[in-house]
Amino acid sequence: MTNGVTMKFGNILFPYNGDPSRDTMLIAELLREAQISEELGVDAMWLAEHHFSGICPYADPVGLATAIAATTHRIKIGFSVLQASFHHPVKLAEQIAFLDNLSRGRMIVGLGRGNNAALYEYDAYKVNEEETPERLVETEELLTTLWTGGTVHQGKYWQFQIPALRPQPYSRPHPLMLRSVVKDASFIDMARQNRPFLAGFVSEEALKHSLHLYRTAMREDGRTSDEIDANLANSWTWRRIFVADTNAEAERIGPPAFRAMRSDRRGESERLHAAVGRVTRASRQQEDAFIFGTPERVAESIEKMVSTGIGGTILQFRLGSMPADLAERSLRLFMTEVAPAFQHDKELA
Repeated sequence: MTNGVTMKFGNILFPYNGDPSRDTMLIAELLREAQISEELGVDAMWLAEHHFSGICPYADPVGLATAIAATTHRIKIGFSVLQASFHHPVKLAEQIAFLDNLSRGRMIVGLGRGNNAALYEYDAYKVNEEETPERLVETEELLTTLWTGGTVHQGKYWQFQIPALRPQPYSRPHPLMLRSVVKDASFIDMARQNRPFLAGFVSEEALKHSLHLYRTAMREDGRTSDEIDANLANSWTWRRIFVADTNAEAERIGPPAFRAMRSDRRGESERLHAAVGRVTRASRQQEDAFIFGTPERVAESIEKMVSTGIGGTILQFRLGSMPADLAERSLRLFMTEVAPAFQHDKELA
C-alpha cells in the first residue's frame, strides 16, 4: 500500500476537562497514556500549552514533559507548541537543556507565536499580542545562541549577558526546533531557513499546496533533494482521530465526541473572555482534520497524508472529555492495525 514510504506517528495529550476537581486524576491518566504510547511504538508524545482553562488543564507542558521523560525510555517528547512569548528565554533554554539530558536527547522543541483567539492569556502574561511574531523569532535566536555556547544577547525584547548555560543540551548542536506555520509565506520562510516545521490542522490539498511552495523555495536556494526530504521527514501535521472495530461504532462515537470537544472549547473560551471583559475571537474550524472509522478506513486517510510528503502526523486520540479507556482502545487499534503498514525501518531524527 505505501511502497515503503515511512510515516512517523505522534500522540498529543490535549484533553478537555471542565471540572477542576478532576485535574489530579487527569494528570495521572495522561502519564499512563504516555507510557502506553511508548509500549505500543508511538514515535513521539506531544504536549500543548494553554492556560487558566479546561482546554489544556495541565497548563505546564515543560513540567509534564519532565514527568514523561522520567517515566519513559524511547519515545520522543515534543511541544506543539510552547507559546514563546510566555517564557523567559534564558529560563526556557535551561529547562529544555535539562529535559534533553534527562531524556537522553529525546526532545522536539515546537514553538509558536500563541493563540490569538485566547486574549485572556495575553492579558494575564502582560504580552502585547501584536508583538508575538517578533518575540517568537527572537526567542528562537536566543535558544540557538545559548544552546551553542553563546552568552550575550542584545535584542529588541531581551538584553542580557550570562556566565554560561548549564547544563548544555545532550543533543548536538541542540534539540530539533520546529516553528508552527499556517500561512504560505511562513512555509516559504522555513524553506529559506532550511528548517522543518509544524503544519497544524490543514486539509491534504492545502498541505500539498504549502509543501509545493516549500520545496520550490528550497530548490531555488540551491538545496538538494536529500536536504528537502530530510526536512520534510522531520516536519509534522495534526489530525484528530477515532478508530473502532466497525464503521457504525466509529460513526456513533467519533463525530459526536469531536463536536462536543469543539463546543466545550468554544464555551470555555467565551466564559474566560467574558470574565476579563474581552470579546471572544472566532477560531478556524477544522472539519477535514478529523479522521474516523475502522482501521481499514483510517488507513486510507493516512495514505493520503503519506502522499503529501510530510514525515509525521500528530494524532489526538483523546477527543475533548472522552473517557481515557475509550481513547486508549482507539490508540491500541491504530497502533496495532494501522501504523505497522506505514512504519518501515524508521529512524526518528
